[in-house]
Amino acid sequence: MITAVVATIAALCSLFVSPSSGAVAADAPAPVVLIVDASGSMVRDAGGRSRMAVAQEATRAAITALPTGTPTGLLVFGTGTGNDDRERAAGCQDVTTLSPLRPVDATALGAAVDGIRASGFTPIGPALRKAAAMLPSNGPGSIVLVSDGVDTCAPPSSCEVAAQLHRANPLLTIHVVGFGVDDDEEAQQQMTCIGGVGGGTAVSASDPAQLSARLRAAATAQRDGVVSAQGLNGVRLGMTLAEVRAAVDGARVGTPTTSGGVEVIVVDCGWGKVELHDDRVFSITPTDASTGTAEGIAPGDGIAAFIRLYGAGQPQPDGSVVFPVTSTGQTGYRVETDGTGAIRTVVVCRCVAAAQGTSVSTWEIGFDGVGPLQIGMTLDDARAAVPGLTRRSDAVWMLTAPSGKPLLSAGFVDDQLAVVQVGSSSDVPGDMRQIAPRARGILLGDSTGLVTDAFPGGSTSAASIDQNTRYIVTDRAGRVLSFRFTYVSGIHQDGVASIRVEDGSVTRRTDVRQSFALILP
Repeated sequence: MITAVVATIAALCSLFVSPSSGAVAADAPAPVVLIVDASGSMVRDAGGRSRMAVAQEATRAAITALPTGTPTGLLVFGTGTGNDDRERAAGCQDVTTLSPLRPVDATALGAAVDGIRASGFTPIGPALRKAAAMLPSNGPGSIVLVSDGVDTCAPPSSCEVAAQLHRANPLLTIHVVGFGVDDDEEAQQQMTCIGGVGGGTAVSASDPAQLSARLRAAATAQRDGVVSAQGLNGVRLGMTLAEVRAAVDGARVGTPTTSGGVEVIVVDCGWGKVELHDDRVFSITPTDASTGTAEGIAPGDGIAAFIRLYGAGQPQPDGSVVFPVTSTGQTGYRVETDGTGAIRTVVVCRCVAAAQGTSVSTWEIGFDGVGPLQIGMTLDDARAAVPGLTRRSDAVWMLTAPSGKPLLSAGFVDDQLAVVQVGSSSDVPGDMRQIAPRARGILLGDSTGLVTDAFPGGSTSAASIDQNTRYIVTDRAGRVLSFRFTYVSGIHQDGVASIRVEDGSVTRRTDVRQSFALILP
């Protein structure tokens, strides 16, 4: 398995050396700073070797794979102290530059990596700031962080730092790979948030083989010529039609159609077909039958290659199988095979539905909906996707927590899902915090500061009747995402009480608001 890790991480740098563009182009290598976690927890076992040993071997392979002249920096944290509380002050400043940003020298960098010894704290925020300071302040650059734990040096949280850095330079992307964090809710939340607000990706792995796949997927997210969790050849999932046109010269836009209340537009980009749902890229299908994935899986390989990395997947009515490929959102690969089980085509899409029995806490809240509950779907489709929904009124269906409190509410207008709310507008989250869906890593109970950093550019409103404060953000398609902070007995609770996504063009109507009084107070 270690060999697989090395081979995969060797592709790490391709993310940073091929800036995305609409037409495949050979641009100058973009600068990259690699951050290696060497905190005390990295001494833990990972398939017969320490996590640190796996990370070292993988980092050396990645460095060797960098094209000549790539500006490369290398940071490490956690090597200068132990992790005793008496050393915390020093440990939280313990970020060491193993190499400044300069043309890659594989021999020198490899020797520096070999000397890393894990021992100390986890100052992720300071490491991100130092990495960003090494990169251009107003141009493209990337940071990749591989870590197995929670930032032990907050506040400020590493998520807040990532948001500030990306906001200061939108061309900066921050990618995170969490290693061995499957049972660590706090670490998962933190890494999801860093990748979400940092303009990059957040992926996780529980063993060396999975680490290999996740790292390669994150690393090649912007590489031309391969399908990744972000998209293909500069077109990303979630882009608008205008953004697709700007990214692809000569894109041919088809005639819009309507399916299930959703406007569908197909764009021929020459190298592939891009399908948009309600002005957001939903799927990307490569035209070239030989186009493989960021993980190195290619048409002609057996579908077992995907199963080994991602489990059994989700069988579809048309015979294809969808494999979730990120820790956030509903992103997946839809894989079509021939009669022998060989892979024929790989499509990247926002088409992952939560399987029955999957914890609701793994669902992502976004402008499209909550987990498998997608804005615009019919009531029948919603009940099929989430069998646990129960009727509260003709317009409102509920999913309850084990405590009996409403965990999720779904509102329908003319048989189409118009609003989904997680949590209650009047209750403190309490026991629902760890079992509810999240938005870019934001959980019920999280602070105002975390929300505004994860979703910058929103507006704040205060309701005089219930004394609640709401933070509101919108997307280009008119979808609204709002976070409500509640007063209890006159005392402001600095925590999210509820998170709601809605189709504002529908839910702002007076008659609809009256129908949704249960979930739209």
